[in-house]
Amino acid sequence: MEPSGGPDPVPNAAAGVAGPAASPAGGAANPRDGGADRTARWLALGILVYFAISFTFSWMRALELQTSTWDMGTYQQALWSTAQSRPFYTAANLETDGYLSLLQVHTVFVLYPLVPVYSLAPSQVTLFAVQSAVVAVAAYPLYRFARDRTGSRRLALLAGLAYLAWAPTLTSNLYDFHVEALLPLEVFAFVFLWNRERYRAGFAVAAVAFLTLEVTPILLFFVGIFFLLPSGATLGGAVRRVREVGLSHVLAEQLRGAWAQPRVVATIGLLVACLFAYGALEYVRADYLVATLGVVPVPNGGYAVPPAGSFGALGLSVANLSSGFALKLQDWLVYLALLGFVPLLAPRALAIAVPWVAFSFLSASTVYASLGYQYGFLVSCALFVPFVCGLAVGRSWYLNRSHDAPDPRTEPGEARPFRWRRGQGGVSDRPLRLFVVAAIVLLAANLALTPADPLAQGGSSGAAYQFSYEIPAGFSDVQRVVDLLPSRAVVLASADLFPLVANDVSAYSFYWTGDFYNLYVPFNTSHLPAYVLVAQAQEGAVFPWLASTLYDSGAYGVRGIAWGSAAGAVVLFEEGYDGPADEFGTAPSSASSYGGNSLVYPDAAYLASMPGSRFANVVVSAPNLVGLMWLGPDASIGPGTYRVTVWVNATPQNAAEPPAANTSVLGVGSYAFAQPNLYYHEIPFAELDRPAWVPLNFTVTFAAPTFSWEVEGVVLLSDVTISLDYIQVVPAVD
Repeated sequence: MEPSGGPDPVPNAAAGVAGPAASPAGGAANPRDGGADRTARWLALGILVYFAISFTFSWMRALELQTSTWDMGTYQQALWSTAQSRPFYTAANLETDGYLSLLQVHTVFVLYPLVPVYSLAPSQVTLFAVQSAVVAVAAYPLYRFARDRTGSRRLALLAGLAYLAWAPTLTSNLYDFHVEALLPLEVFAFVFLWNRERYRAGFAVAAVAFLTLEVTPILLFFVGIFFLLPSGATLGGAVRRVREVGLSHVLAEQLRGAWAQPRVVATIGLLVACLFAYGALEYVRADYLVATLGVVPVPNGGYAVPPAGSFGALGLSVANLSSGFALKLQDWLVYLALLGFVPLLAPRALAIAVPWVAFSFLSASTVYASLGYQYGFLVSCALFVPFVCGLAVGRSWYLNRSHDAPDPRTEPGEARPFRWRRGQGGVSDRPLRLFVVAAIVLLAANLALTPADPLAQGGSSGAAYQFSYEIPAGFSDVQRVVDLLPSRAVVLASADLFPLVANDVSAYSFYWTGDFYNLYVPFNTSHLPAYVLVAQAQEGAVFPWLASTLYDSGAYGVRGIAWGSAAGAVVLFEEGYDGPADEFGTAPSSASSYGGNSLVYPDAAYLASMPGSRFANVVVSAPNLVGLMWLGPDASIGPGTYRVTVWVNATPQNAAEPPAANTSVLGVGSYAFAQPNLYYHEIPFAELDRPAWVPLNFTVTFAAPTFSWEVEGVVLLSDVTISLDYIQVVPAVD
């Protein structure tokens, strides 16, 4: 009886009999294959190139302040706090879930060995290097498994390079740091060892995988199912035996034969171990650690992360199939297309994909099957073993096809060597050439969907795409502002800056979406954080009760400011500080002019050209609408008093029936981040009804460096057309 789930036989092209898929050393060695294993060297080069690209892109995202609390800062603080005798404490999980340890959310015990490494080099760079290295090295066990399964080094090289170039691999790698990055290495190593019947080593890898994430036992359970499922040839033989001797006799025969096979016994032991590990991990996470460490009530009255691993607690429901179904289906089809649909050639191996496919479709969220998030690592685990098995099926088909026309250049059972011309004896190499071209096109298509292609960056893609090739100015200035914080400072930082302060058990984070109401922080109006660190890009995340105190000289002072970065100006507020601010970078000009292109003009206005205007475009109110006409310039500005001039005019839409002279037609206001209204005035029609531009003047005063300064115009009457030429600001002269 054939071992269930064992290596599929590769037909001998000459003799028409089945032979082993690989030599004991792994791969069908060929004396004409160049002696040394050149494919392994090419794979090593691919691994190094992948590491360099993924590490560089990851660091560029950090320079652009695209890493955040979720999840780079979370893992940084978890590792740092563990070194400080607070096992995997993270403020993010405390604030959103009420948990006091990351271990209550995910069973990431595998990260304990990383703690001393991170303690020696506590930086995002360390985690970038670890993640890129682990993801890259996973190509090697996949390559070894492919050599065994296909009997071809070239196909094994294709499998390894396809994994490295696959769009989900790189895009998942670039999204901060995640423990899911370990899963491909663990799953591929396990599959390689199990396929080699090295069960003790396989169980050791499985044990490490169990300690990586609570979902891993489910993944390996279905890997075990794959190894137990009989091959097509075995099923065919069983059907024939049923016809000969009957079903009951065949079942008894198969069961006796199965228990005599070490692979079957070991795999059943694996399945039992997976079920036990899943239950044990859920008990530790949801019961033991919660009882030991406790939880903190959060304002939403519940927990964002389910306290148990049940089907319902995970938010999985058949009703969710209709939630983004078309998008989820599209994502999975894209994943398969990026592998040339090769996994579909091995339906038995697709059993490995069952749990994650089911999870992604039964969840209400669409991110579990989207590019640019950490979940692409689980998709890799789900599809690359079927991809390798599909390659083996394809090679078997190719050898069978050439059975009646043997190639004199090959030994029996050996795949044909590649040639760009018709081979000896009239044997055509066209199918092989087409295969090589298809493989190159596939690799290129994958790279085109990653941030390696500038056209794929930004937009509405996942978090991994949100960066550019340009190294932005100002990151070092932001770091200098952060360096003003004393050791163990109690600081509340915006999410994009939290990774810069995460090596502090007293650091807390704002939520990047501005969801202040479901967030727990141990601060209020009577107990303020000692420091508040805010980036202009995430000013909307600051709690309203805290924003009202930041420019109150009785509560805070500006300790430092970085005038420019990829996230705009960055300000550090210190409780009780009354000294001058330390300024880094180029301070904004004290005299500036802002035309229509510098402003935001909502639906109540549009841009147009007008003779006699200073700038190419002016802002014109939309016909018969009232509301916000312009808003801007969203500028940074230094302390001092400034004179602001707004050049506008108004014309009646019906010249025969103009508004009354004293009717207010335009409201002009001035505002800035975290400060009371600086100015607001309503202007009557008589002041603006001029053929030329009318200057409206007012002054504003800033006691400290400020960002997000705005001047807004509001149309108050729909019967007039308001036009704005430009806004000018200059230092006020006494």
